[in-house]
Amino acid sequence: MKKSFFFSAIAFLTLLFSLHHNKANAQSEDKVISELASDMCGCVNKGLTGLSTQFSAMIIKVAKNNLDFEEALTDYIMKNPANSEAIKKDVGILVNFGEGKFDKCLNSFSAKYSNLNLFSNQEEYLKKLTEAIGSKDGCDLTYAFMLIGMQQKEVKNTPTPSPAPVIQ
Repeated sequence: MKKSFFFSAIAFLTLLFSLHHNKANAQSEDKVISELASDMCGCVNKGLTGLSTQFSAMIIKVAKNNLDFEEALTDYIMKNPANSEAIKKDVGILVNFGEGKFDKCLNSFSAKYSNLNLFSNQEEYLKKLTEAIGSKDGCDLTYAFMLIGMQQKEVKNTPTPSPAPVIQ
């Protein structure tokens, strides 16, 4: 399955804030992180309007259990053949995530936060942002995609062991 724009958009949003450095005290950092989380959640919710409850639950399960998204999607499709039309619609929403409402929201989001960098340590920023998203009502899908993105980043950054030498 083609990688959806969604994962790229989330990665963009999380990297966007490293453009400039802003020294703020912990209280204002927490406030800004909370606002960022709310705004990000709002954009994601706009972009995923129409996604079925069942499909959303599958995505959340993938994130919480650190499952492979493509394998879980294949399993979901195989176990729900009667819902094939609804699943096609849901997959279409994910694939076309960057179009329409989300794209407009992303542009305003980018403009609002482009000069902000709360932390010199991006890992700390991502952790705090993800925790803030996870604590907000109605942000379950955004939280799930943040977890999936972080899990993919961990896998990408894990060194691949070199093959064992061949003894002849």
